[in-house]
Amino acid sequence: MVQRKIKLGIFFPQSNFWMGGTNYYISLISSLKLIKDLNFKFYIFCGKDNQEIVKRIVSNKKNVISS
Repeated sequence: MVQRKIKLGIFFPQSNFWMGGTNYYISLISSLKLIKDLNFKFYIFCGKDNQEIVKRIVSNKKNVISS
């Protein structure tokens, strides 16, 4: 059986006015970091204003893509 690589893209909220959503995404990303499966990789898309927040919670900075 051929195993496919799972790639997940997450769009981090741009607005700092939705703190509940920001906290939700921080928890989601923290949980995804616990997955040790080699066939799973995730990427986070964020704006430059949230880039530092995201980089603090993600250990692999290559997973963060800012625009």
